[in-house]
Amino acid sequence: MTDLHVHSCYSDGNGTIEEIARKAVERRMKIIGIVDHGPSHITGLTARKIKNRYREIEDAVEKYSLEILSGIEAEVFPDGTLDIPPNSRDFLDFVVVGIHRPLNFQEYHKLLIKVFQDNDVDVLAHYGVGANWIIRNMELVEDLFEIMVENSVAIEINEAYLVPDDYTLGICRHYSLNYSTGSDAHLVSEVGNIEWSRRIGETYFKKGSNIAVSWKRK
Repeated sequence: MTDLHVHSCYSDGNGTIEEIARKAVERRMKIIGIVDHGPSHITGLTARKIKNRYREIEDAVEKYSLEILSGIEAEVFPDGTLDIPPNSRDFLDFVVVGIHRPLNFQEYHKLLIKVFQDNDVDVLAHYGVGANWIIRNMELVEDLFEIMVENSVAIEINEAYLVPDDYTLGICRHYSLNYSTGSDAHLVSEVGNIEWSRRIGETYFKKGSNIAVSWKRK
């Protein structure tokens, strides 16, 4: 099993890398991803933090024989750029993007389409969380998913927020979208909580696959 959305004490999580690794082994995880917030978050990553965290991840990988990926949950700025610290890419195995502010349906989708066209991104986190959309445009959803398939961007099945919702999942099943499963854990006790996510992946994403299966650390 794989949990690719775990926060550590390097941003707003409460666990050290070792504590997270120990819990992941206890939960029989095969692969986990540490994706702390970028520098626009008050406790977010800096280039130095990313390098220090990477060394701790290397130690934990060796100690626990667990695949641990070094990632970032980058915020999307209004111009489509991402808050990834400079000179840090060599210490990141993957990039997750999330929008953490309310946007209307059209703004949200057009911004993400620009992001995936202009940036090297691996996963879209918690699609639609906090959006509270009343009117949806099917064409924009389809445009977004086509861009994601074309650019090999996976959609996250997020355990904490139970997203994507039923409406979106009904569309997902018609695309060869890859997916990731993520607890969005901020507490050590939440690491590996992906039962709903795993079940949704197996049900709705038969044309795609879990991206973690083919991933390895740099």
